[in-house]
Amino acid sequence: MPPWFLLVDFSTHAWVQNFSMVRFLQHFANLQSLTIVWASDNELTGNIPDFIGKWSKLTELRLQGNSFEGPISSSFSSLTSLTNLRISDI
Repeated sequence: MPPWFLLVDFSTHAWVQNFSMVRFLQHFANLQSLTIVWASDNELTGNIPDFIGKWSKLTELRLQGNSFEGPISSSFSSLTSLTNLRISDI
C-alpha cells in the first residue's frame, strides 16, 4: 500500500493524506459502508463530488484545507448519519 494512504478498516474508514486529485475519491464512490473519511489539506480542487451523498453511513467527513469550488451538492441532504462535517475554502 502506498505510504500516503492509511487504512484502518477498509469497510468503514478511509484516511487520505498527501494526494491532490479528487479523482482518487472516485475509487470510493461505491463503498456504501464508509463511516469516516478524512481528506483534508490535500490541495483537492473542483466541485465536491456528488457521489459523497451516496455514503449513507457516513458519520464524519473532513475536507477542510482544500480548494473546492461551487455549491455543496444537494445529495449531502441524504447524509442523515453525518455528525461531523468540516469543509472550508469553497
